[in-house]
Amino acid sequence: MLHVPYKSTAQAMPDLLAGRIQFMFDFPTTAVEPIKAGKLHALAVTSAKRAASLPDVPTMAEAGVPGYEFVTWIGILGPAGLPPAVAEKLGAAFAAALSSAEVRTRLGQQSVEITPLGTQKFGEFIRADIERWRLLLRGGHLAMLN
Repeated sequence: MLHVPYKSTAQAMPDLLAGRIQFMFDFPTTAVEPIKAGKLHALAVTSAKRAASLPDVPTMAEAGVPGYEFVTWIGILGPAGLPPAVAEKLGAAFAAALSSAEVRTRLGQQSVEITPLGTQKFGEFIRADIERWRLLLRGGHLAMLN
């Protein structure tokens, strides 16, 4: 397999569609339409469960790669030293926005699955994710190439 370092999906997608590259890892937000239009064939999703926007696409585990899980996430972060009361107030405001039907529908149309965690659990999630990647890199399971 040859790694081709594109700067963005916008640069890589035309080469994938034209057959100049054989496969790529991409986000459902940009891949779902070409998949549904029959221009791309989805091999698997990298999450532990199937994507709601692509329910017929197996997970990596279902496709024969057990234990594989890679998901991207989006979060709201503030500066170090942000008072806990302010962080909680902002977190509650974002949670309220994410629970609105309009926001959930709009994000769902973009294949974004919402999993609000709250400020404490989100911090724990980030620390666990950093540790997971640190162990993979230190264990020699991944090599960072320039």
